[in-house]
Amino acid sequence: MAIIERSILVARPIEEAFDYVVAFEHAVRWNPAVITSERLSAGQPHMGSLYQLVVEMGRGTTSMRYEITELDRPMRLELSGEGERLRSLEVVRFTDLDEDTRISWRADIRLRGPRGLFGLAGRRAFNRAADDAMDGLQHAIDPLAALVRLIRSVDDR
Repeated sequence: MAIIERSILVARPIEEAFDYVVAFEHAVRWNPAVITSERLSAGQPHMGSLYQLVVEMGRGTTSMRYEITELDRPMRLELSGEGERLRSLEVVRFTDLDEDTRISWRADIRLRGPRGLFGLAGRRAFNRAADDAMDGLQHAIDPLAALVRLIRSVDDR
């Protein structure tokens, strides 16, 4: 089991940030570990909406089906993911900071079978993947913030 928590700040109103994240088919645009993401349910995202993702995991891929299990627009989103190799319960909270929004993501990841015991290398890999996903999400929602971060990193050299 691994619990991974990350938080980002985006220069977007809370409703825009929430609407982008809740449309989980967008995950392929911002999470480098996601190879494909598809909405299986019709209409706008709602409780019970289903998504099918194929994600990189280790040296291979695994298929994951996500379901929206809680939806409190624009404050909270809960997703439950099930795959052959792992289960994930993800809670995303949105905090209104006037024109900005803080997005806090908590993922409880449990590998199935003998891989269920995370070693140090496995934890590091999931932490790197979480960092990459949150960087991608911030860039997708708030491209200007990503540009400022890049400029600062070049100036620091």
